[in-house]
Amino acid sequence: MKTGGDMKKITKVTLGVFLLSFLFSGVSFALSSDNTQGPEQGDGVNPIGGEIPFPFQAMNQKVELADGEKYTLIGRVVFELGEPYFNVDLELHPWLANQKRKDRPIYPLIASTVNWDSFEGQLVQIFVEAKGSVLLGLEKEHYEIFLKSIQEPVPYKKEEVSEGERMGGGR
Repeated sequence: MKTGGDMKKITKVTLGVFLLSFLFSGVSFALSSDNTQGPEQGDGVNPIGGEIPFPFQAMNQKVELADGEKYTLIGRVVFELGEPYFNVDLELHPWLANQKRKDRPIYPLIASTVNWDSFEGQLVQIFVEAKGSVLLGLEKEHYEIFLKSIQEPVPYKKEEVSEGERMGGGR
């Protein structure tokens, strides 16, 4: 049977082994990387190696809309196969220009009382709630953000854009 002193000794040894293994794994991680570029080049890479992003650099500045959140967005209503989509203006909302959206900056619009046909091709401002859903695709499941209109879209002129609208986007 173990005594209190033996348990303390085992706990200290276990803790010591854990700390040493943690420290050495961190050192080997830093030394194993051949990437020596630092954030001064604006690439968001840790200067000692690895792919740990620095905040406020090139990484972590582009986002996706969050399920259940409300947004004011500017873009155009377009139709694909008879269904309405919102083509967000990435010049006015650069924070949405993540990899997926740069290639295809559209969001499906959820059926509502809005007559989307009357806004087709127009630059409009919409107030929406983002709704996320997992969809079954041909090869695998994927997560899609839909937009649910909260009020009727409003025609929009680009010269009306303020710095706050361009950078913030949310309400």
